[in-house]
Amino acid sequence: SYSLPKTALVSLQVFNTLGQEVALLVNQQKDAGYYQVRWNANVPSGIYFYRLQAGGHTETKKMLLIR
Repeated sequence: SYSLPKTALVSLQVFNTLGQEVALLVNQQKDAGYYQVRWNANVPSGIYFYRLQAGGHTETKKMLLIR
C-alpha cells in the first residue's frame, strides 16, 4: 500500500536478487489518495526487492516471499 499527497506518475516494480525485473505492478499517473496493490506472484519463494517511484521520490525495499 502507498499514499500520494498529490497527483504523480507512479511506478511500482519487483526485482529478483539478480536485479532482473520480475513484475511491473503500476506504471501510470495516479491522483492523490491511498492505494493498495496485490502481487499474484508466479515466481519461486525467495528474496525480492520492490521499487516505488512517485514524482521525485524513490523508495526500494526488500521483501521475503514464502509459499
